[in-house]
Amino acid sequence: MTKSDRKILGILFLFVFLLEFWVSNNSYTHDLYIRIDSAIFYMCGKAWMNGMVPYVDFSDAKGPLLWIIYGIGYLISNHTYIGVFWLECIFYTVTFFYCYKIARLFLPSQNTALIGSMLMALAFLNGAYHYEASAEDFCQPFITAGLYYTLRVLYKIQSDKDIRIASFVVGMGFATTLMIKFTLAAMILIFFFALFYDVLKNRKQLIGRFFVYAFAGIAIVLIPFGIYFLLQGNFADFINDYFIATTQTVVQTPSLGAMITDYIVTGWGSILQLHPLRMIMVCLLLINIALGCAYFFKKLPDKRWIPALMALWFICITMYHALGYYYQAFAAFAIFPVIMYLDLLKRLKPNGLWIALTACAVLVMVIGGNLVIKRPNFLLNESRERADFYYVNRILSQVSDPKIMYSFYDTGYGTPAHALPGCKYWTGWLGSTPVMEAERKQAITQQLPDFVIVMTDFGGAEDYIRLLDQAGYIQYHSWITQEGTKGYHSIIFGKPGFSLLPKDMQINAKDLWLKRQVISLKSEN
Repeated sequence: MTKSDRKILGILFLFVFLLEFWVSNNSYTHDLYIRIDSAIFYMCGKAWMNGMVPYVDFSDAKGPLLWIIYGIGYLISNHTYIGVFWLECIFYTVTFFYCYKIARLFLPSQNTALIGSMLMALAFLNGAYHYEASAEDFCQPFITAGLYYTLRVLYKIQSDKDIRIASFVVGMGFATTLMIKFTLAAMILIFFFALFYDVLKNRKQLIGRFFVYAFAGIAIVLIPFGIYFLLQGNFADFINDYFIATTQTVVQTPSLGAMITDYIVTGWGSILQLHPLRMIMVCLLLINIALGCAYFFKKLPDKRWIPALMALWFICITMYHALGYYYQAFAAFAIFPVIMYLDLLKRLKPNGLWIALTACAVLVMVIGGNLVIKRPNFLLNESRERADFYYVNRILSQVSDPKIMYSFYDTGYGTPAHALPGCKYWTGWLGSTPVMEAERKQAITQQLPDFVIVMTDFGGAEDYIRLLDQAGYIQYHSWITQEGTKGYHSIIFGKPGFSLLPKDMQINAKDLWLKRQVISLKSEN
C-alpha cells in the first residue's frame, strides 16, 4: 500500500466516523431500543462468546461469520452496541476505499476519485432503505473489492499476477459472504463468471491457475469453519439450519409458476408498497445504476455488456422477497453513475477545498435524510418507550444472564440486562416452519426461558399467551413498542417469583451518550 493510499484511508475513516456517528443505530447518538436485525445478530454473537453452541443452543437465518463480527462487538462492549459501531466504521472505511479504487480506474485524478467515493454514501447509507447495521453492511467490503479487481482485470491491467490476485480475492469474497449471508455469495459469483469469461477468451493457458487461486481463496475462509463445526459435532446442524431451514422459510411456493408470480408481486412489487419518499429513493438508485451501465456500454472498447450484466445479476437476486433494507445489496453499483457524472465534469480540477465541500454536502444530505426517515431512538428524541425499555431490563436483571424468548422478532430488549437466548429459536423467523414453531412452544412448556415477550398485534400471539398461562408464567409489564409510525402492544411474561419493581428509574442524557451500564446486574451465586 502506497503512502497516498494510507492518506486516503485516513481521510475516509474520518469521513465514515462522522457519518456513522450520526446515522448508525449502534453509535453514541442512538439509544438501545427500536432495532431488529442488529439485536438478533448481537444476541447470537453474545451467546457464542458465552459458551453457547451455534445452531444447537441458538440459531438464526445467517452465517457464523456475522455472529463472530457481532461477538467481537460484544467483547468490546457487553451491554451496548458501541463495539459494533466501531466495527461498522472499519468495514465502511474499507468499502469506501475500494469505491475510490474503482473510481480511480476510470477517472483522471486522485481527488476526483476521492470525491466519487464520498458520494457513494448517498447510496450505501440512504435512510430510505438503510435502517441499521445488517448482513449487507458487513458484506460491502467484499462486494466492492470483488468488483474492483474484476473491473481492473477486464479493462485496465491484465497481467498474469493481477488475474491470480483477482481470482483469489473473488474466491475469498465468495466464501466470506457465504459465511455471512449466502444469497450475497450467490451475487458475488458473477465476478467469478466475468473473470472466467475473460480468461477463457484471452488467456486459456491461465485457466488452471485461475481455478487454483480461486479455490485457495475459498478454502482459506471455509476450512477453519469446517474444522470447528466438525470438532464441535454440530456440522449437520450448521448445514440444516443455515442452508436448508433458511431456504425453507423463504421458498414456500408449491410450483415454478407460483415462484415466478411471487418474485414479481412480492419482489419487484415491494417497491410500490414503500412509503412514497422511500419508493422515490429506491427508483432513483435503480435508474441511476441503469444510466451508469449505459455509460459504460458506450465508453468501454470491449466487453461493454459485462458491467450491466453484473449489476442486473445483483438486482435480480435481491428482488426475490425483497425487504426494504435488501436494496442496499446492489448499492455498490451506484459507483457506475458516480463515475459517469464526474467524467462529464472532467474539466473541473478538484482540489482540497472541493473535497471538503463535497464531504460537508454529503454529510448534510445523508445525516439529514436519516434523521427525517429513521426510527425515533435518536438520543434527543424523548419517548415513552425509553422508560419502558429500561424498566423491562430492570425486571430481567433480577436473574443472572436471564434467558429470554420472543413471540415475534427480538427487538433488543435484554441487551443491558445481559439476556441470552432462552431456546434455539428464541426469536421468530419470517416464514418459520412448523418444526421451528413446535420447538419454540415446547421450550415454553418446559419453562426454558425465564421471560417471554409477546407482541400481541401479530398472528399467533393468542396461542403464545394461552400456552404461557398454562405453563405458569405471569404477566409483569405491558407497553407499546414503536415500529416506524406504528405502535405495537407488548407484554413481558416471566416465571413466578420476580418482583414488581417501582417505576422510579431516572435515565439522563449523559448516561446514554457515554453508554454507561445503568442496569445493575444480579451476580451469579
